[in-house]
Amino acid sequence: MHHTEYENGHQTRGVHAIMVGHTHERRRDKRPVKRDIVFAEDGQYYGCITKMLGNCRVMVQRSDDGSEVMCKIRGSMQKRVYLSVNDWVLVCDRDALAGSTGDVVHKYTALEANYLVKIGEIVKQRPSEDDSFDDDIEFEQTEEDFVNDI
Repeated sequence: MHHTEYENGHQTRGVHAIMVGHTHERRRDKRPVKRDIVFAEDGQYYGCITKMLGNCRVMVQRSDDGSEVMCKIRGSMQKRVYLSVNDWVLVCDRDALAGSTGDVVHKYTALEANYLVKIGEIVKQRPSEDDSFDDDIEFEQTEEDFVNDI
């Protein structure tokens, strides 16, 4: 069998001799693909993922009323589309008990989500007054006591 040796020390045989050093040309293009935006139909709503629960389940905050719903990632998305917290998704109601459970059927990119907000499809929830940060926190130990302890 014929062996070929190159300047970089690689040894190859036959057809593989042609392929050395050209793997970068075969890599996939990582630029985003422009795709059609999927809009919500009857029984579907937009939501933002708030928590990853494991076992293909996520907690989603609905954009229309702000309630949290446990959703399952549908099978065709499980190992092909990666979801994380703060991703905008399209959710389909799972059964007759509307609002209790749902299926995640589509993930939106950041550009698509911004476009949906711009045209008014997604209404971003503002934190309520109960969730606001309290600046009047009182500590038992004062700053002087803390410095003296050191």
